[in-house]
Amino acid sequence: MRETFVVATISFYRQRRRDGDLRMGLEVSGDTVAQQFIEGSDEPDPAIEWFLDVRAQGNRLPRSALGIEKWFRDHAAVIRTGLRALADQLPAGIDADSWPLQWPIPGAPAAIKLHIVCSAIRRSRALAISDQLRDTADHWEDYLNQLRPLEPAQG
Repeated sequence: MRETFVVATISFYRQRRRDGDLRMGLEVSGDTVAQQFIEGSDEPDPAIEWFLDVRAQGNRLPRSALGIEKWFRDHAAVIRTGLRALADQLPAGIDADSWPLQWPIPGAPAAIKLHIVCSAIRRSRALAISDQLRDTADHWEDYLNQLRPLEPAQG
């Protein structure tokens, strides 16, 4: 009997809200499994100003918070290089009115699609998206260290 695998997508994300709140996390197939939330102001405004994701898709990707974190650590050099390379491609930023930018990271492991996806809604944030890409590259391991696995919901 032949073994089959389900294609999964794992993601690391960072996003800033209009109220200054910052959220980072790990997802597997769209479900958050670990996160960090840093509160901005006292006046809540959940509208997203900018986001960036590092997404990996393939058959043999981990599905637990610790497994995903380890996978992103194990591939940190390729990811940091990809984030910096994209930042170099965007010295003037991106157009805030365009769809999210999707950029393949060179040097991804075999049979894995690895992409950076980013966007911003305000022109000033879109012009500075390369700063966020560089910051993420420069602090990759620090950001992974800040993430906490989510507790399963009690039913």
